[in-house]
Amino acid sequence: MKKAKEIFQTIITDIDNIYKKLNKDDSSDNFFSMSTKAYYENPFTKILSFILSDNCKSKFRGVVLEMLLNDVCNKEEVDCLKETCRVKLEHQTLEGNRIDLILFNEKIVVAIEVKINHILNNPLEDYETEINRYFSNVENKKFVILSYKEEIASGFWKFISIQDTFSNIFNVINTQDKSLSWDYYIIDFINHFKNKDIYTMEQEDMTFVGKNFVSILKAKEILDTSIKNIANKLFKEASLTSILPITNNAWDKNEIAIRAYPFENKNNVTLVLSSDNKFYISVYCYIEETDKRDEILTNIGKDKFSSHEDKKDFICYKLNDSERLSDINEAIKFTLEQIQIMKNFFLN
Repeated sequence: MKKAKEIFQTIITDIDNIYKKLNKDDSSDNFFSMSTKAYYENPFTKILSFILSDNCKSKFRGVVLEMLLNDVCNKEEVDCLKETCRVKLEHQTLEGNRIDLILFNEKIVVAIEVKINHILNNPLEDYETEINRYFSNVENKKFVILSYKEEIASGFWKFISIQDTFSNIFNVINTQDKSLSWDYYIIDFINHFKNKDIYTMEQEDMTFVGKNFVSILKAKEILDTSIKNIANKLFKEASLTSILPITNNAWDKNEIAIRAYPFENKNNVTLVLSSDNKFYISVYCYIEETDKRDEILTNIGKDKFSSHEDKKDFICYKLNDSERLSDINEAIKFTLEQIQIMKNFFLN
């Protein structure tokens, strides 16, 4: 058994080396690669919105606009947006949902949903209803899903690949003369996001996978079983209504989450297993009253948690990075404590 563990540990080390190469960005360091939010949706969307707006004076604006919407708009529609293109960010629908980015003028509207690290589970029909309501005077409307992960076109929505499109844009603008600061900034922006997670496996890596295929499958089975065991432990000890392990990139590429639901509603405590071998907890409370939100933070520990998402109908408190846990048993214990705090709050 000891020898088997040693062999398995060696395989894990080799897998880790391949994984690092899979996630290496070979582009030169720039503002975006060094940013702590290098691949977050909000900074990406805000910068893209300015590049596409008619406030941007860079010579590359027209190229980005044209190549980004090449499969969605015809030449006349693109030219219309080149002339006048206003933008709206995080536009809220009547249902309280938010549309990431809207490009518009008096003749055309383009609604864009951006996905960087998460899967598409947005209420697209609500977005369509809102666009038709808010821009009722504009007949020509387009709907775009801008994502790394290929999404099947749904109804009026057209999928555009960030990686493929940005690669094509970069090939065009990189060789052109640059005169304004924004010319250089756009080059870095496009270059950074076109390189996300690009890696072609080398022959030695493919050979390694072939030789150790069974062990790799066993490792996956061990992981899946471990997650199920943790979920079952939480479910039984906390007398939960339901438990939902989230894997397969549905939460985050480098994380696995386990949502614990104490009640027959959306309120939940989520235990997250992160790639840095640390564990953290997020508390999701579907409540609108400000005073009760403050009370929740006091109960769970305002010295340990901070607001991560503050929406109209819910708030998420995430464990601070400095409070992350290294031991799985401590993480489970802390999760159980937070579940009980949630029960006490909503039952009283």
